[in-house]
Amino acid sequence: MNPLPLSPSIESAIQSKIRKIGKIGRFICSCLLVISAPIIFIYFLLISISSLQTIPSGMIYRATVELGGPAFHYSGPAVGGLFIIGVMGIFMLGGLWIMRSLFVQFTRDEIFTQRTARLIKWIGILDLLSGCNHDLFLLLSGLFLLAFGWVMELAVSLKQEQDFTV
Repeated sequence: MNPLPLSPSIESAIQSKIRKIGKIGRFICSCLLVISAPIIFIYFLLISISSLQTIPSGMIYRATVELGGPAFHYSGPAVGGLFIIGVMGIFMLGGLWIMRSLFVQFTRDEIFTQRTARLIKWIGILDLLSGCNHDLFLLLSGLFLLAFGWVMELAVSLKQEQDFTV
């Protein structure tokens, strides 16, 4: 069953809405990147400085015997945990960059392209990776976006096939 073709005025109105959403999304992603990138850089710089110290300031030697021997107690920040949070921040920046690229595609009226399908799949993969910490919404949205990316790939191949037959 073939869908009915849209009239040119409806099609141009839809394209205009897509371009407008693309411009708004590109602006928001650009602003978030400009704000977030220096914060992530400073965050990693602070982690690097704190991990370069030979003896952390929170290291206290306990003279008491615990569990059969002397113990060290570190009360400072957990550098490994901070590093993981920083890596998640880099994932966030990567996701923002990919979404910005997707919105740029929309502003150029490049909707049914292989690049658009690939960008949607990458956003889905990042959602899946971010949702691995038992966030059901991110897992479901990641699965949805991954499937939608494959649907877009199918749409691109159908569009290319249609362009060759006309």
